[in-house]
Amino acid sequence: MQWTINSHFLNALKMMMHGSWSTSSGASWNGKAFSFPVSKGSLSSTAQKADVKYSGSVHFTGVGGRMDLTLADPEIVVNNGDDHVIMSVKSKTMVGQSVDYGRITFVDMTGSITQGQNDAAQVVGTNVKLNSQAVDAFAGFYQAGKPMDDIDSSLKLGPQSSRPEPTVTPKPSVTPKPSVKPKPTVAPKPSVKPKPRVSPKPSAKPKPTVAPKPDQSTIMAPQSDAATEAAAGEAPSAGAHKIIRKQVCTVVPGASRATSPTSTPAKVGKGSMNWGVSTSFVNALKGPMQGKWTMSGGASADGTRFNFPFSGGNYDRATKTGNLNFSGGVHFTGVHGLLDLSLSDPSLSLKNGKGVMKLTLNAGGMAPFKGRVDFANVSVVPSGSGFTATSVVLTGNGVQVWNGFYKKGHSMDNFSVSLGDKSDSASAAKQNSASLVKKSAASPTKRECHDVLVDAKTGQIISGSNGSLPNTGV
Repeated sequence: MQWTINSHFLNALKMMMHGSWSTSSGASWNGKAFSFPVSKGSLSSTAQKADVKYSGSVHFTGVGGRMDLTLADPEIVVNNGDDHVIMSVKSKTMVGQSVDYGRITFVDMTGSITQGQNDAAQVVGTNVKLNSQAVDAFAGFYQAGKPMDDIDSSLKLGPQSSRPEPTVTPKPSVTPKPSVKPKPTVAPKPSVKPKPRVSPKPSAKPKPTVAPKPDQSTIMAPQSDAATEAAAGEAPSAGAHKIIRKQVCTVVPGASRATSPTSTPAKVGKGSMNWGVSTSFVNALKGPMQGKWTMSGGASADGTRFNFPFSGGNYDRATKTGNLNFSGGVHFTGVHGLLDLSLSDPSLSLKNGKGVMKLTLNAGGMAPFKGRVDFANVSVVPSGSGFTATSVVLTGNGVQVWNGFYKKGHSMDNFSVSLGDKSDSASAAKQNSASLVKKSAASPTKRECHDVLVDAKTGQIISGSNGSLPNTGV
């Protein structure tokens, strides 16, 4: 007999309940389904009747031992439409009470029997649904009528002479008596609420120093005629205008020049944060945990993702730095009240694209806790009008409300944030891009000197060494 029992239950056991399973007494797991060897039985494909017994046991555990279920020795019964599987079932309730249910009708199904060549036969169960007798064994995770996985059994028939007409086992009607009830486990007191880390205030931006106004007068520094002539390598000619070399110096004022782009956190006017918290958790909540969620404080649900409206803060897109606050909450409940968890008012403190997500947590049920904590370490990259998370990793403070479902370092779902300025104008958007270029203070004045040739008689400047006056182009 090949049967996965319920693939959603197995996935939730591995991902959410930190659980596992083991097989014994001949049963085995092939990576896709459990296999139970046949022990005895009889069938008739003509009459569409069968009663086939199998051996073997599967033991499921999870949630730190709170979930404990054993299924053993299945028996397929096909009886003209009254088709089902009987199993020996033991389990532990979520408050620690062990119950032996005995042999009960575990699932109902639509059975069919086919007989082929070489004494081969096959029994198939489709439309498999949980029977009401098995509901308590799943601690309320599943209700009566819950779809289960299909069943397939390949059989080798004995000689024709040894094939009696199948005798069908009637459906059991068992009222299990619980074993001695142990004292219920007491949830540990929550650890002392850690003080949330406070991002340091950015240091005040120093005011640029303003240089004094320079004296823009031109200073002439005369040289002696002899020195000028010697430097020029010429002797003065009689009757001609005497030409001398002089040095002209100017005081150059500091020019206003653009500095490198300066990033200033821009005040955000609107936006939202879209986050699925954890896909595996939400899927388990919809499935085996029989749970739901409700929204509050302006938050809304978009399928299995949640939107938290922006409530205040600033953000510098150029450096991916800022502090952003969002409002609203989501309240998860399931497992008949044993799961009770609220997450609200997320905030992000980011510096250079890395930082912390804070959340207010309020948990009842199996893991009571209340407080605001550093929930996850995050990394983000720019995306559209905001940014998208590339990693959201659960911190040690964030694990305490999950009752062992998740551990420190577990990757939660990534989130996305959209942001808008208070004004939709282009100038506001430009300012929010934090790419403003600011003028720096004037640089200090400096003295620049230049040699020129001057007519000694008229005082007219004939030319400079490069044919023009310094800093004028004349």
